Amino acid sequence: MFYALKAVKNGADMLELLRYDSLPAEFEDQVKALLWACDRDFYPPLSARGSTTEQNLKSGEEDLSGPELYFRSLRPQSWLLAVSDEKLMGFMSYIPEKVVDGIDCVYFSTLIVNPEARHQGIARLIYRTLISDHAGRTIVLRTWSTNYGHLILLEELGFRPYKLLKDDRGEGVDTIYFRLEA
Repeated sequence: MFYALKAVKNGADMLELLRYDSLPAEFEDQVKALLWACDRDFYPPLSARGSTTEQNLKSGEEDLSGPELYFRSLRPQSWLLAVSDEKLMGFMSYIPEKVVDGIDCVYFSTLIVNPEARHQGIARLIYRTLISDHAGRTIVLRTWSTNYGHLILLEELGFRPYKLLKDDRGEGVDTIYFRLEA
């Protein structure tokens, strides 16, 4: 199912937010291009992960084909795409019904903003839209302890850490679970 949520002025361009129950074929190539371009922005890289909910995040071997396995695990999730002139500027994939640590929640899986569109408020807009869409539900996500810009944004949006897995992603890099209560 497709929903066009809103068109907002973002700098000089109009940005459409499009929500889908699963990734539409017409955006697969652009999503893949962003995943490959941003692979190493993640710790560990997406190409070293088998899925979006993988528990063992210590540096595994990178897949030489890039984050293909990761992409396959994303495809059936729900999506909010930020699009400007038919170009994908960012996205959030999420699982609307999931239980994490005994918490019935919406699980925010993966957020990527196109490097050329960063620092323009797109991540904040994506978060605010999905938080509004899921009002009344607890939202859970995880990130890593050296992802400083993301940590600041999560705090500003009202997310609170509830679990820390020390050195989970490697020496000195912890996994932090956050939630936003309903």
